[in-house]
Amino acid sequence: MWLRSLLWGGTLIPNTGQTQMDMTRFDTARPDLRHLGRRRRTAGALLLLLLTYVGGCTPLNEEGSSISRGDRAFAKGDIEEALAEYKLALRQGASDAMTYARVAHTYVVLKRIDEAREYYRLAVAQDSTLVDQALSDFVHLAREEDRGGDRNGMASAVETAVEFRPGVNLVKKLGELTQQVPLF
Repeated sequence: MWLRSLLWGGTLIPNTGQTQMDMTRFDTARPDLRHLGRRRRTAGALLLLLLTYVGGCTPLNEEGSSISRGDRAFAKGDIEEALAEYKLALRQGASDAMTYARVAHTYVVLKRIDEAREYYRLAVAQDSTLVDQALSDFVHLAREEDRGGDRNGMASAVETAVEFRPGVNLVKKLGELTQQVPLF
């Protein structure tokens, strides 16, 4: 009972176990701040410290903010920064298919086919619907590489696209691009 009174603004009367309330106008209880005890201040400080620690240090918050920062960087065109944020989210424990797909897509934009392939494999292993995203990314990259004159990059992108969707008719996907690939 005396603890409840202390919490609601009373002060403990020494050696009695009773609390004293400072009553003001309209019979409203107001704390007498001159007699706040050291225990109460210490308990308040510990509670504030605990709430700050628990509220601000959860990995999920950090992971989510890394992905958000990565999305914002990607939208601004800062692809290297976006990749760094997405990989930070992975290091913080994100292991969902969409995070792997974000990393893979970012590697495709950077034209780093081998890394993109590995991360798309991880994404597709968890969510098979991402196969079409992987195929689309690699077909688009093959077109870009062809326009840029990089035949090896184009061939690597085509090979990777076929790996994700074996038997796909790339003539429809690539148009005249597949006609330019020499047969060995």
